[in-house]
Amino acid sequence: MKTFGKDTKKITVNGCLFHCVINQFPRNEDVGFRVYSSKTSFFEVRFSWKGNWYINLHRPHTCASLIQYAIEQGWDFAQEKQTMKIEQGDFLIDKLGLDERG
Repeated sequence: MKTFGKDTKKITVNGCLFHCVINQFPRNEDVGFRVYSSKTSFFEVRFSWKGNWYINLHRPHTCASLIQYAIEQGWDFAQEKQTMKIEQGDFLIDKLGLDERG
């Protein structure tokens, strides 16, 4: 079941703690997934509502896959004021195998 609104969760990836914020407000044009490693460093990816229908951003595996992708793309989460944004992240659904349709 999908929930709508703003949810937060914590997840550990490679021994480091991350704070995830999932923004699924129906009034928004898209769905936001933002991960903080500190107060000033974050990675954000936006998904279309259609793309979001096939993934579950609340699953630890999904969160971990997105965080690992950001790190592989050069997000230096251990440094302050390091930000990375992907405005249209639907391509990641196939690329990272996030589709839950089977």
